[in-house]
Amino acid sequence: MTPVAPAGVPWWRSLRLPIALAVALSAVCSALVIGYVSDRSAVSEGLTRLRAEAEARLSAAEASYEFTGAVARDATLVAADAREPSAPVPLPPPLVEAARAAPEHRMVTYFSDGRMWAARRLDGGEVLAAEVSADSLARERDHLHRTFLLVGLQLLLVAFLVGWLVAGPITGRLRRAARWVEVGALQQAPEPLRTRRRDEVDELVAGIDALSSTLRDRVRTEQAFTADVAHELRTPLTALVSASSLLPADDAASVLVRQQVERLRLLVDDLLELARADQAAPAVEALTPLDVPDLLARIVAQLPDLAPDELVVTDPVPVLGEQRRLERVLVNLLANARRHGSAPVRVRIDGERVVVRDAGEGYPPQVLLAGPQRLHAVGRTAGAGLGLALADAYARQIGATLTLANDDGAVATVRLTVV
Repeated sequence: MTPVAPAGVPWWRSLRLPIALAVALSAVCSALVIGYVSDRSAVSEGLTRLRAEAEARLSAAEASYEFTGAVARDATLVAADAREPSAPVPLPPPLVEAARAAPEHRMVTYFSDGRMWAARRLDGGEVLAAEVSADSLARERDHLHRTFLLVGLQLLLVAFLVGWLVAGPITGRLRRAARWVEVGALQQAPEPLRTRRRDEVDELVAGIDALSSTLRDRVRTEQAFTADVAHELRTPLTALVSASSLLPADDAASVLVRQQVERLRLLVDDLLELARADQAAPAVEALTPLDVPDLLARIVAQLPDLAPDELVVTDPVPVLGEQRRLERVLVNLLANARRHGSAPVRVRIDGERVVVRDAGEGYPPQVLLAGPQRLHAVGRTAGAGLGLALADAYARQIGATLTLANDDGAVATVRLTVV
């Protein structure tokens, strides 16, 4: 089965997105901390300034009161034995109590309800107070908040772009390593994928290189073993077939021997076919337009035992392929469905897709996970497990993909190349 190309990962699933978001989140957190510290500093400095203005205003009001005996318009006087001020401006009770408790002529300040108050107890026990509005501080804070919000949004965008750009080379190297494996690391023995840096990505690439080399060697060993076994068995098998043909035709033991010899001959033929399938794929110019429904009809005419119980053709299109290989793909899939599945066997030709479905128990989990394995039988019927391996090999050689799945039975989907 051909894996999904790593280069096709959409941007919202790429590692670049979480890396960029992490950088942006770090920048936003830093901006929030700086904004909070700046806001506290602005409040502290503003309160200090308001306190100085209130004290200066109180000093001026006290001087005017001592000189003229009248309370200035921006000041408030509370008599020594009174609870209410002489002017209709309410004083915070904690301010009056603090001023009466403080030493004579010592100023006390109090911030409440957007005003900074300054008060002092006079010689006669009266409390003189003056206040300054904190509207200027509120306007400064609003301006600071708007500035930080605008700067924060710009910082978020810049940090996200920086994270995206920084993560680009990392994910690009990973994609190149994935494509390097995909395009033929197991079959074509490409040059080692080298990188200039010595970091975690480089270690991962080096690990992939070593693993691919090991797997490639194992695949070559297995292919060579398959070819050698098939060729070594061909000569004694030919003699065995000839000898079995001389046995009496009406003897039960002879019939059993001939059946097993025939089974062995088919196995060796499949091994030889698999060895040939391991060779290089046909050139692109060797692929020709094919009509899949017509090809399937010819297969059924030659092998009626493989005829599907149900055939549905929807919007057929000409596809590129090589007739002999595509025939083997379809024959092996139909034979696998008949041999290891259960009726009914259904075939659906939908555009460039050919779907072969049976009503059996489905493919084992290890086949769905690792794909068709040569010399590894699936299903209830004994066999060498070469049918699906051959179908997968031939499908890849003609540029098609074979996908196996379970859906109320075994489902094999061949996706061909449209002309």
